[in-house]
Amino acid sequence: MQTRPASVSRATPVRPEALPRAVSSFGAAELDGWTYVIGGHGGRTHHYGAEHQWDGFARLRTDDPSQREALPPPDERDERDARVQGTALVAARGRLVRIGGLHAEGSEGSATLASRASVRAYDPRARCWSALPDLPAPRSSHDAAALGDSIYVFGGWNLRGDTGEAEWAAQGLVLDLAAPTPAWRPIAQPRAERGVAVAAGTRELFVFGGMDADGELSSAVDAYDPELGTWRALPDFPEPGFGLAAVAAGDTLYASGRSGGVWRLAPNAQQWQRCGELFVPRLFHRMVASGGALLVLGGSSAGRPVAWIEVIEPGAPRATATFALPFAGAARQRQGTFLDGSSLFLFGGNRALAQHAFEPADFVAEAWRLDLGARGAQALPALPVARQSLVCVAAPDEESVYALGGLGHDGERERSCDEIWRCELETGAWTVLEARLPRRMTQFRALVHGAELLLVGGMDFDPRRAESMELCDAIHAAELAHLERGFHDTGVRLPAPRRAFGAALVGEKLYLAGGIDAGFAPVTAFEAYDFETRSWTTLPSPTTARISPELVALAGKLYLCAGLAFDSERHARPVELVEEFDPERGRWRTLATPLSIDAHEVQAFVWNERLAFASTWNERGVLELALVDPRADSATF
Repeated sequence: MQTRPASVSRATPVRPEALPRAVSSFGAAELDGWTYVIGGHGGRTHHYGAEHQWDGFARLRTDDPSQREALPPPDERDERDARVQGTALVAARGRLVRIGGLHAEGSEGSATLASRASVRAYDPRARCWSALPDLPAPRSSHDAAALGDSIYVFGGWNLRGDTGEAEWAAQGLVLDLAAPTPAWRPIAQPRAERGVAVAAGTRELFVFGGMDADGELSSAVDAYDPELGTWRALPDFPEPGFGLAAVAAGDTLYASGRSGGVWRLAPNAQQWQRCGELFVPRLFHRMVASGGALLVLGGSSAGRPVAWIEVIEPGAPRATATFALPFAGAARQRQGTFLDGSSLFLFGGNRALAQHAFEPADFVAEAWRLDLGARGAQALPALPVARQSLVCVAAPDEESVYALGGLGHDGERERSCDEIWRCELETGAWTVLEARLPRRMTQFRALVHGAELLLVGGMDFDPRRAESMELCDAIHAAELAHLERGFHDTGVRLPAPRRAFGAALVGEKLYLAGGIDAGFAPVTAFEAYDFETRSWTTLPSPTTARISPELVALAGKLYLCAGLAFDSERHARPVELVEEFDPERGRWRTLATPLSIDAHEVQAFVWNERLAFASTWNERGVLELALVDPRADSATF
């Protein structure tokens, strides 16, 4: 359940609910405490097909979106009416009215597209649909709003298979539901554009942005007075206005675009004010207003549909959110991870909820792609060999990822590995490279510096040796585009060998934090290597000496997260605090926002300009994703 009490601290994690299906370009409207959603596109941007169009119709409690109900589609006998995207849904005279939309006939790759003219009304009390007059011509990628007894439609086009032959709507439309015989009549509109947003205030209609036939994006905002039949210009929206979500609360306007910012325009104001931030920026989403809060639903992020529903209280920053994604994988820890847009890849891992579980059956060869926005998971082809603690870096082609080293079991014993594998991101297919690491390695870090791949620290673990760990104090390098040429020793030595540490690059400096030294003691020193001067500097240490932490660079600062620390009785405890280091000032601070997920086994990265933390350390069959916005940790709007 997602609640909206004003007294909740910004450090209290938001726990967003999800739509029944991740979709963009759908219809949504609020009526009598319920938010209704219908239709939409559930595939990647510009990938059209019947399988990607949602034929669903549902309602969710506006104050608690976890309470929901599936409703009958407009016409179960004709899928062209049940399955559309680019549609509009408005609440008018106690009914929900769905207007036009785009229907895809056939599957992706061979689908034909056609705008629809149908207009249907749903009565929540009678729980049935009825027909209203069709639009004068098919229309999609438009928007609509109701004011008084009338419904107003602006923007859009009539698409019949080929976008180059689409007819752009030159006029708006209005339908008076109180008329003895309702009929659509044309009215002027400010621009012939599609992808507009429309909202209704107390006396005026507002039209936001759009794209014209030449592909130019507009940030214009115009107000229409139905009584006078006149238009007036308002301050431009601060971002490109294509695919916005907008709503009016009284005569105060709210809108959200691709940056993830939520903007407010008060009556008679001369400029828009940023009043909130989405954790998942999106386009072609929907926004409804209720009780001083805004619900932001669905949309498209990084070319993929979004499932999440976010609640925004304008002017009240929220620093952290926790998302739960269904996950059927066996691994609970130590996966290799790689982020590509909104797709999080998980490779291998260990199925135990305990440290040092090294039986052959504990190692996992599975591979998964999780869509962080759409809340979906896809199993991929298995790894060549079961492996944990793989280190992943992007290949130069940006279409594949290298998976390096790690820890596995050779049938007799567990030991470090020196293989390099390549995974094709689109298909998940694996290739074993002839190239090898300079030695068997695990618990190291791999970073891309310019055209080189750097291997830093780590250990070679072999239980046959009396001293089973050989720690590495060298930095090795290879041309990222030519790993087959092998790695060479750069001659750079760490101030002291360490494993299970955090590492990150900021500019021409490499930073190392935490870890374990050769004597099994936590490393307290925080150190930086300057590639220009080829020298090490010891910097102020963080508050907590951590084992297996994550160190993440974001907006020129460093964030030390997760990992384990010894308590006074020498028990290893997970660390929930997030510490920020400012390289310019040379100082640490502890964020007010702690980790909102179990910190035992966490992978950290940057997603949507926020710190992201992922973990499958649970028996609930979910991947927990925590987002932390350091800007909101001390921000005010």
